[in-house]
Parts: sequence; structure tokens; C-alpha cells
Amino acid sequence: MTDFSAGLADDGVLEPALTPACALPRLALAASALEELARESGRTEAGYARYHATMHALHLCRDDATAQQRNWLTSRAYPIEESLIPELTPEIDHTEALPPDAFIALVRSRATATGRLGHPLVVQLGSGAATLDDVRLFVFHNWRRANAFYELLADFARRLDVTQAQPLYRNLFDELGCGPGMQAHPLTMQKTMRHLGLEARIDAWEPLTAGQAYLNNRARCMRHGSLAWGWALCFCLECITSTAHAHLDRLFRDFGLPEEARTFYQLHSTLDVEHTREFEGAIAAGVTSLDDQRTFLRSVEHHQRLSLRYFDAIWARKQDGFVLTVENRLG
Repeated sequence: MTDFSAGLADDGVLEPALTPACALPRLALAASALEELARESGRTEAGYARYHATMHALHLCRDDATAQQRNWLTSRAYPIEESLIPELTPEIDHTEALPPDAFIALVRSRATATGRLGHPLVVQLGSGAATLDDVRLFVFHNWRRANAFYELLADFARRLDVTQAQPLYRNLFDELGCGPGMQAHPLTMQKTMRHLGLEARIDAWEPLTAGQAYLNNRARCMRHGSLAWGWALCFCLECITSTAHAHLDRLFRDFGLPEEARTFYQLHSTLDVEHTREFEGAIAAGVTSLDDQRTFLRSVEHHQRLSLRYFDAIWARKQDGFVLTVENRLG
């Protein structure tokens, strides 16, 4: 397992609180320290980096003995983090709840406006000028976004009633390879990683602050008291996946990756079309009030904002000449 202590803010408060026998006063002190880190994240770049590294460490740690403590600590920081998220862009704001069909149409148009397929990072991969190191760098970060997606879905699904949860459990059925001849999607992506000489650890550390912020937001949304935050994230992660992964499958095929190393991308180029349709039905039925619709769209905008910052950071890393080596393939 990865040692996450290096990701925790170096204040001597949080790490001692992450022990099974931690006393309540020490845990309360750690919560106060984390809340202050959250406030500082909105004031300085250094504070932003310290906060997201700390939250990433807390989210990524897989120690069952301290899971309840970590979940409680992060829950204390989420409201402060949310207070720093920009309000909904005025041009897509509305003053009355939209009918289901109109809302889904608006959601579809906003969620597909991310522009990731036109990002220099993706364009360069298909330009003919990409190297194997460029592919490695992209997949290195893609693994950190994709390998534990099923855990996010499960975390969200358990909070829904039986009718709302159906689309998520059908999605999980596919994600975990439960059908005849199917294989769990993280296992198919492990083949991509192995082909490229990358380590495929479920607790792989994301080294970029922008990536940590992106991943932290996904956890916050799936655990939010308002289900609209979580539904928006689910929809964003599914609705562009088919187009994006079909594109990546073609790029990787042209680059010479064998079919076995592209299975993850081939699967997601088709399965997520149906997943998106099912999510749309659940969203149309469950996100009906004006407040929930506005929250949903705010969540979409913030996810897109963080996603593009993440791609910008990977692109900047490449422009700086960074190359993954045996020493740094874990981060």
C-alpha cells in the first residue's frame, strides 16, 4: 500500500488522528485543522495545493480501521470547499423549474460542451507527432481517473432508493464484468498499463494539484447531501465517454497498441451510450425542483472547469519535457 503521510499537511495534527485508537479531542482538533486548510485553499495557491494533497490522501487511503474517521474529517471540509465554488453562470440560470425534457436537453448541451476532445493534449496524440512517452503520460493519469470509478458509483448508489438506484447498479454490473464472458473494467485497463510498462495500483497517487482537485471534487459530489451534485457528476462522466473513448481507441490503434491493450477503450465506446440514456431517465424523474436543477448545472460547470484545468496541467507537464521513468511511474 502507498504511504499517504507525505500527502497530509505537515502540521503534526492530522496524521496522529488517523489511528484506530484516536481520542475524540484529538479528532476534533484534526477537524479544525482541516477546516482551516479548506479556508486557506481559497486564499493562496500554496494553500490550495496543501488542501487538495491532504484531501487526496484522505480519500485514497484504503485502511478500513480508520475509514470512519477519514470520512468524518473530509465531511467537515466539504461545505467550506463548496462555498468557494463559483455560482452558476448567468446565461444558463433560470428562475422557474424546467420541464423534464427541456432540462435534459439543457443538461446534454452543457455536459458535452467541455471541449476535451479539442484539447491540445488529445489533439497532439492524434497528430502523428506523438511518441510512446506521450501515450504513457496520458494513460498514467487516465488510470488515476478511471480505476476506482466503480467505488464512486457504489458510494452514490447506496444513498438512493431502489427505483433511483437501478441505473447505477446496472452500470456497476458492467463496470465489474458480471455478465458471461465479461471482465471488470479496471482489469481491462490494467492490460493497457502493463503494455505501456506502467504500474496499475488501485491506490495510485495523483501527483498534479489540478488532478487532486478534480478527484477530490468527484468524492465530494458523490457524498453530498443534495443528490443533484452526485447525479450531475455521474452524467458528466458517462455522457462524453463513448465519443472520447472511441476516439482514443482509434488513436491507440493507429499508434500500434494491440487489441488487448485497447479493450478498456473499446468497451467504453459503446456501453456508456446506454448508461447515459438510463441516467437521463433517473435525472428527469429526480431532479425536478428549481433548486436541484440549479445545483445540478452548477455541479456540471464545476466538474468541467476542474477537468479542463487537469488536462491543462498534464499538457504543461508534457511541454516542460517531463517523461515517465521507472522511478516516477507511481507519481
